[in-house]
Amino acid sequence: MSCPLLDFGCHVGGFLAPVQAFWATWWWLGLFDLGLILGAFMGPRIVIALNTIGFGWWLYDRFKPIPEPIETDLSPRDREPAPKRPKPILADTSIFEDFMTRLRKKK
Repeated sequence: MSCPLLDFGCHVGGFLAPVQAFWATWWWLGLFDLGLILGAFMGPRIVIALNTIGFGWWLYDRFKPIPEPIETDLSPRDREPAPKRPKPILADTSIFEDFMTRLRKKK
């Protein structure tokens, strides 16, 4: 990448691009290491408690019941499902079958 001489934003961006690429690839490993370091200072009981709370929160959010939709007064036209489109005639036949049926009709 070539930058003009006095374009400092371009130079700083080019200098920091490898750092950004490294962070974009390995952010999860950095968070894991941060957890290990904090766990060394706080102790295993607090780490286990925080993991248990986080896992319980994840389970609660994952399996909480979906609320029922609010009933509204719809007109009878809106209550009915939309009409289905008819299938094309040749949708479930192959080209060969179509060709053979046309040959039979000509005889």
